This record gives sequence, C-alpha cells and structure tokens, in this order.
Amino acid sequence: MKQCIFTLIFLIFNLKSKSQNFKTDVINALYYYKTVDDFFNNKIDSIVGTNIKYNYGKVSFIDSKSNKKVKFSLRKDLMIFAFRLYDKNNQIYAIAKGEKRYGSYMGGSKKLFAVFYSNGNLYFTKYDKKNYLISYSGEVDKFGYYIVFNKINNQPKKNYDIEYFIDDNQQLYNRYLKEREESTTFNWTKNYILKQIEYLKIYNND
Repeated sequence: MKQCIFTLIFLIFNLKSKSQNFKTDVINALYYYKTVDDFFNNKIDSIVGTNIKYNYGKVSFIDSKSNKKVKFSLRKDLMIFAFRLYDKNNQIYAIAKGEKRYGSYMGGSKKLFAVFYSNGNLYFTKYDKKNYLISYSGEVDKFGYYIVFNKINNQPKKNYDIEYFIDDNQQLYNRYLKEREESTTFNWTKNYILKQIEYLKIYNND
C-alpha cells in the first residue's frame, strides 16, 4: 500500500519551477489516469485519503485504510498520463508526448489533444463536460508559453497553430485561415488560446 501511494504521489505533482510554488489545504480529492486510453475512457483511480494538503512541492494526507498520516516530498515522475486536483480550481494536468513535465490540459480527444506549458500558473480553470478548457486566469513569466498538440500517428509539435493539425479537414482549415486573416492582430492575439481550443473542439466533433 505504502509503495503504491509513494509511486502515485511521486507521479502526481511534477510541477516544475513556479508551478510548484503554491500552498493549498482545500484539495477534496486526487484523481489520476494511468494512460491516454484511461483518460479518454474515464477510467480513473484515486488516492484514498482525507485532509489532503499541498505545500510547495510536498503533499500530506490521512490514509483512509490505515488512519495514518502520509507525507512525501514530490519529485519528477512521468509514468501516468494525467491527474486532476479537486480543489478551488479543479485543474487537469497532463503530459504531452516528448515533454519532461506536466502541463495544463486544454482539451481534445485521443485523435487530437492539446497541453499548455509555461513557467507560470493557470488559476481558476474551468472545463466543460467533455473537459475542454472554457475559461482560465493566470500568469505567464518572461519566457512565455507554448502549446503542444498531440495528434494520433503524428509527431507532437509545440509552438504551432492548430492549422497544422486540422488540414485533413479542408473546410475547417480554410475557415480557420479566413477568420485569422479577417481578425485584427490585437483581437487574435488576445483570444489566441481560446481560438485554438474552439477549433480543436470542432475538429473532434465535440
């Protein structure tokens, strides 16, 4: 039991740099998805514990089976695909293929999904019923951010627009290019992330 808990905790909080620098004691549950298939098929597991707290890279909770307090210092381990913190922001973290840390899951399907990476934090994330990000707030440091698109049978790429992944749907591809061309630079930049998610959702027929 302890070995399983240790492994899971080791996995769950791989949040580098600033993304580890927060403290919360309002986590109601920790859910994790071992594989991509598990995530998109809603096959989840969870830590069985109470009084779960996260404190600058360290997690502690009361194990429900042994009634003992469990404490771990968190380190990098990428053996699971995604996990979800049921706290004030209910955020989903996932690992994009080829990356060495978890990012914020933006939405998608096994066919095509996207993960947001930065050295800052996203706060108060909100997802729809199909786990597409619909609103967020947060901060991005001087190094900015990048989005990694993962498309089945394709190499993942970062810092690419979604246009490079939806060109097998010619009508949608043309619609995206037309909207971008007709938008002002200010409006397109301001709404860039949500536009990527909007077309991701349409492409996946969600």
